[in-house]
Amino acid sequence: MKQLITFFIFVTIISCASKDPMKQAMEQALELKPIPSFKILLSDSTNWVSTTDVSTNKSVVMFFFSPHCPYCRAQMDDIMKNMRQLKDIQFYLVTDFPVQDIKEFYSNYKLADYPNIIVGKDTANYGGKYFKIPGVPFTAVFGKDKKPNKFFLGKTNISAIRKAAED
Repeated sequence: MKQLITFFIFVTIISCASKDPMKQAMEQALELKPIPSFKILLSDSTNWVSTTDVSTNKSVVMFFFSPHCPYCRAQMDDIMKNMRQLKDIQFYLVTDFPVQDIKEFYSNYKLADYPNIIVGKDTANYGGKYFKIPGVPFTAVFGKDKKPNKFFLGKTNISAIRKAAED
């Protein structure tokens, strides 16, 4: 009986270890169009922006977050502390949380002061489905050519994001 239990534990560990969601997301994204096209409802709850309107001369970071997630907030704190180094990157902060939560997040970080940051709601959760996001924070980095360079799950070092944007 102990051998049978040990066998099942071993099989479970092996099957879990072979499924790397980041690797799967990266492989899928590399086969996909450069930046997915979807609309984001801005924090003013009236205006929309489309990812098809992405600037052609900047790298793009799509940061999928939850306004209440401590890891997302820690990532945002790092982004804000290092904004001088990141000023040439266009950020899209995307969530599917209610607009009121987005407004509080927007206000808390004083994001109106940063023209390279767009914050809003993916009302159709298109980005989450497109990338098959396993959790937040999830960061998708696209080069100036709008092709995916790197994906990060969890809080990520700013230098890794910047390096991925420069590739």
